[in-house]
Order: sequence, then structure tokens, then C-alpha cells
Amino acid sequence: MAFDGNAGNFLSGGYGDASSGLDAFVPEIWGQAVQESFDKKLVMTGLGTDWSSLVATSGDYIRLPLVEDMGTGTATDANTLDTAISYSDNTASAGQVAITINQHSYSAAMVEDLAQVQSSYDLLSIFTERMGTALALKVDDYLEDLINTALDDSGSLDGLTVDGGGTAAAIDQTGLANMIETAVTEDADINNWSVVVHPTSYGKLFLVDEFITGNQSGLGANAPVQNGLVGQLGGMNVILSNNLQTSFTNSGSVNIAGYLMHKSALHYAYSIRPRVQTQYDIDHLSTKIVADVAYGGAIKGSTTAGEKTVFAII
Repeated sequence: MAFDGNAGNFLSGGYGDASSGLDAFVPEIWGQAVQESFDKKLVMTGLGTDWSSLVATSGDYIRLPLVEDMGTGTATDANTLDTAISYSDNTASAGQVAITINQHSYSAAMVEDLAQVQSSYDLLSIFTERMGTALALKVDDYLEDLINTALDDSGSLDGLTVDGGGTAAAIDQTGLANMIETAVTEDADINNWSVVVHPTSYGKLFLVDEFITGNQSGLGANAPVQNGLVGQLGGMNVILSNNLQTSFTNSGSVNIAGYLMHKSALHYAYSIRPRVQTQYDIDHLSTKIVADVAYGGAIKGSTTAGEKTVFAII
């Protein structure tokens, strides 16, 4: 690669326009690479709804009204002419979900010979892969903790559990039947539900015939794992997350195999998607590189029948 002969001294640091040489080249190439690594490693966001467009220009707070099931009425000539139809204020009784953008995470490195790192894709990928992965794990950890806290003692969804059947928080044949019954009681479309497991409970799934059969006829044993998807169980996607806790945060004595989640349970937003900023440090003859992301999330759900969206598998 040839550098622009009119470019300023790289040691001057700072930013320039897209044609000014290495200084401007750094954020562009690193930013894209970090974003790609970040997107590949995310797990929990694939289970939720992204509302980032609502804070794309400004703001750090999102209110989402919770709309209950809508009622119906019968219209006749008599009540159409003489009596107004009835309206229900569904949102007032259902409340709202509030997403506050109050998390700001970063991953930073100081690179002594940046020109050499940029000139080799393998060297560049070492840094970008680790930065993107670190940020993705941080976001996943935050979102998983929202779920764990909601289901734990005194949480908003305290007590919502489903028996996985197996001992030591594992899922067996009986547990699968319990999970399917619990899911379709709330929403009969089984495709709207996912089973999220940690490595221990995932390993024990290979004792469940339905999971083994599903892998052989569906995703396949050699299929690459993308965003945590590792197979299907009873028609539900099985998602593996290394960030999943094996017990409740506050009630550590209660072991869990994972979560049974509806697609409407998790909501999140970014006010800053992964970005890269650089600054040359003349004292250390190195370039400081920082990737950061700002985000927030919330859990939608209730302990009322028909409005339950997430269960701890115990």
C-alpha cells in the first residue's frame, strides 16, 4: 500500500479527512473491523428488539407502551346510529417499558507500531477481533443480568420458573414437555420462543433424544455456530451463551439451566454503536486506540397469565 505523499507527519496524531493518510485511515478501517467482530459475537441481542432508531439523533430514554390484548364488539344499526362504540384504554392498565441508555463500555489498546499492524490483515484482526468480542460480551452480560435480576427474589418477574426435569439444573425429556406446555399456554406459536442455556446445561442436552435428532436432521453437527444458535428443541431455537449465569444473582443456592424466552421479552437500544477513536501519544511513541459503545435495555413481562414472556429453567 502506498501512502499519500502529501500526508502530514503521522507522529503529529489527530484526525484528518479520508485522503490525508494514516491518521484518518485508522478509525475507518478499525471501526468497521470492530463492528463486524462485535456483531458476530453478540448472542442476547438476537433474542430481543432493537429500538436504537429512537435515539439515533439524541436522547437517552425510551418509553414503550405495553398494549394488552385488544377487545372486540358487535356493531349494529341501532348502536351505530344511537350509541357510540366503546373504546378501551389498554395502555393505562398495562403500563410501559422504559429503556434508559445508562451503560457505556470500552475496550482500549496502545499500539507501538501501528503502521505495521495495519499493513497485515492477520495482525489487525488480532486487535479488532478481541476489541469487538470484549464489547459484545459486555453487552451480553448486561442484558443477561437484566433477565436474571427480574426473575430473582423480589424481581419484577419473581417466581416465573419452569421445571427442566433434570437434576442439577439440566433439561430432560420430562422437562422438555413442561417447557413446551408452559410456552404454548402463553403463546401457541412455538416459533416465538427460544431456549437459552449455559455450557453445562448445553452439554447435558445431548442426553435428550429430541435435541440429538434435531441436530442431525436440522442444523447438523458440523454447522457453524452463529450468534449462539446451536440447534432446536421441541421446535424452539436453542441458544448457547457463555455469559449465562448458572444460578440467580441474589439467590445463589437456586441453580438454573437457562431461560425460556419469548421474542417480546427483551428490549434494548444503542445511542452509540461500536466506534473507534485514536490519539497518538508522543510520550510513549504509540497510538492509543479506544472502541466504545453506549446502550441500555429493559425486560417486558408480567406474572399475569397470558402476559408471561420469560421463565427460569430450574
